[in-house]
Amino acid sequence: MSQSPGRKPQFSIGKTLFWTAVVAGGLTVLKVSETNSTIDPFFQAISLGFYLVVVCGILSFWRAAKSFDVWFPTGMNIFIPAALGLDVLLRELSILDNFLEPFNFLLAIGGIPYGIFLLVLNARRIYSGQFSISILGYHLGSWLGWIAIWTLWFLAENGAFL
Repeated sequence: MSQSPGRKPQFSIGKTLFWTAVVAGGLTVLKVSETNSTIDPFFQAISLGFYLVVVCGILSFWRAAKSFDVWFPTGMNIFIPAALGLDVLLRELSILDNFLEPFNFLLAIGGIPYGIFLLVLNARRIYSGQFSISILGYHLGSWLGWIAIWTLWFLAENGAFL
């Protein structure tokens, strides 16, 4: 936001994107935490994660397009549909069925070190004085999506929803 003496603050796309992400997160928490809520928390976590990735991802690419802190979660986000597609293809062809169950379990549990690594990236940004709330939101959305999608996929493959 650029501001000169005697002028009102200008409209900022970055602030608008940030506040829409905050409102979306608040509404999600409010709706899921209601008593007798008909909203499934897994799907809300996936949709909130997707929303944060899109909104904060756009803003993060706009601010720090060459940063590893932006490209690493982007690679992980691209890995999710690629791995899901490969999993479905291999199951259709009945190749490596016995191998896929522990692999999907590792992906679901892999969210723990992934989240720790994203925290380390943010701590490093804070320490160097380059903290960005949009990158933090992007990391949060990427991690939330990873945890929700792989946990849901693992549970579905093991017959939890039959």
